[in-house]
Amino acid sequence: MAKYTTQIRTIIESTNSEDTRHLLQGGGISPTARKKIFDFDYPIFDEDYRPILEDKIITHYYFNEIGLETLAQFKWFLKARLKDIMPYYNQLYKSELIKFDPMINVKFNEKSLRNIKGLSDTNTESIDDQSTNSNYDNTDRSAEDFTGKNVGGKSDTPQTALAGIEDTLDVYMSEAEISKDNNKTDRETNAVGKAEGNTHAESVGKAKTEVKNEDDYIKDLLGNNGSKNFSELLLDFRKTFINVDKMIIDELKDLFMSVY
Repeated sequence: MAKYTTQIRTIIESTNSEDTRHLLQGGGISPTARKKIFDFDYPIFDEDYRPILEDKIITHYYFNEIGLETLAQFKWFLKARLKDIMPYYNQLYKSELIKFDPMINVKFNEKSLRNIKGLSDTNTESIDDQSTNSNYDNTDRSAEDFTGKNVGGKSDTPQTALAGIEDTLDVYMSEAEISKDNNKTDRETNAVGKAEGNTHAESVGKAKTEVKNEDDYIKDLLGNNGSKNFSELLLDFRKTFINVDKMIIDELKDLFMSVY
């Protein structure tokens, strides 16, 4: 029974008294009854969760008196409070939906793909000049010896023989002539000279080189990096447990009377 203002129960039962009985038996609040309190809009991360949250708020403060003189004032401040706090708590709700393995404290994926293309031009030029100078002094010597003999005869008296004549002549000669030649020749040839030569060569070349290189690198790392054992990881995970519904309910506490 309300002493100062109005209990939430009174507002709900004004629609249908069966709602209280149904609620006490573990059931939920009917949509019609909820609209007696929550007949306004506020941000919620999932529309399907809106009736669940409203049922919990009504159930928690069911026997509490509202902290304002009229129901209209109460709903005004309730709406203002929910619009202020729900954007933050919606993020907490979403974070609870993230699924992960608490025993894994390192998950790393690295992938790189590099394409390297290059084009190089090379120009080459060479000049080769050569000069040759040579002097020569050649001497050529030769010697020749020549011995010759000429024998001639004349026969006026063929019956008479000439004694002491060369065997090669007919001894039946009236007159004979024999001559001998001895000739010796020495030759010496000397050649002195100078030879000069120049050679000039030029070479020009061009080379073009195209380089293509593709590097594909993938690295995956998943597991426990050893900084903590599995018991410590489990304890850390338990510390992250939060009851977002209870946090929202506590945010509304000053909108109700602290009497029962």
